[in-house]
Amino acid sequence: MTDSIDRALLHALSGGHFVSGEQVAEECGISRTAVWKRLQNFNKRWGLDIHSVRGRGYRLSRAIELLEEELLATAHPDSNVTPQVYLSLPSTSASLLEQLQQGGLDNGTNVFAEHQSAGRGRRGREWVSPFASNIYCSIHWRFDCSFGELGALSLAVGAILCRLLDSYGVADVGLKWPNDILVERRKLAGILVDLHGSSEGPVDAVIGIGLNFSMPGNANVLIDQPWTDLETLGLGQLSRNRIASDLVRVLTSGLPEYAHSGFHAFVDDWRRFDALLGTPVTVVMGENRIQGIHAGISTDGALVLENNGEKKRYYSGEVSLRGAESAGEGNA
Repeated sequence: MTDSIDRALLHALSGGHFVSGEQVAEECGISRTAVWKRLQNFNKRWGLDIHSVRGRGYRLSRAIELLEEELLATAHPDSNVTPQVYLSLPSTSASLLEQLQQGGLDNGTNVFAEHQSAGRGRRGREWVSPFASNIYCSIHWRFDCSFGELGALSLAVGAILCRLLDSYGVADVGLKWPNDILVERRKLAGILVDLHGSSEGPVDAVIGIGLNFSMPGNANVLIDQPWTDLETLGLGQLSRNRIASDLVRVLTSGLPEYAHSGFHAFVDDWRRFDALLGTPVTVVMGENRIQGIHAGISTDGALVLENNGEKKRYYSGEVSLRGAESAGEGNA
């Protein structure tokens, strides 16, 4: 009940213009005092910037588009999976993993959140998740194969997302091994894959995706690496519901392709979107740092690094463009 009232209140203010407290209270079926208390809570919990002016009412500092379960479900009428949309979660992947522990999940079960209080990037880093600003989602898929055959799954998902972003007209979208999506070397999206099961299979994969749509003005304080978003790239007119729906569509068609053909079905696309081919990079593996020229990827998803004419493959680690100083902090 609380979530439905909160959602109704957010809908009333979503246009970004002033709405009287009396009107909001009537639309939500609560008192004006309750409206004020909830808005204070929105600011405290989710960092929403809410303006209050006597005689004019309340407004959000910017208009927002909330994700709608009904719209996402309508976009996939043949699916037996109902999208799950929450105002806030610790993380979408944590939610799916918890559901997985409680029992089997259908392939394609997906979770979206407007806000994450404990969003995760690679290697335990925080994924900054401001309210209704970006796309935070996770999807489940079961593979009847061994863990070893899923080593390049995150790379395949990166190729799938790049194809989608390319179809939107995102110019110069590219991939940084293993699974960062960049535009002009600024991070646009990231992927995190959790695998659970027996070593020989089956294996349940929970694939988390964070896609920057319209970061708030204070994001530079929160993220310590170059980033961009779709709004900055001139695509702010896209509907967040359309993007969310498209993500589910391309993943539910691409993941069975990986199950059938492995990374071979995606390696050409990955190479097409490779953002760092021929670039001097540093591969960071724990305390070890190996410098060389990024010479592409192998057919099984390994990074190929060239050093003094010798090429070596690396299956783990992170690629840094900033020498030995760091490797992909912030939204990862």
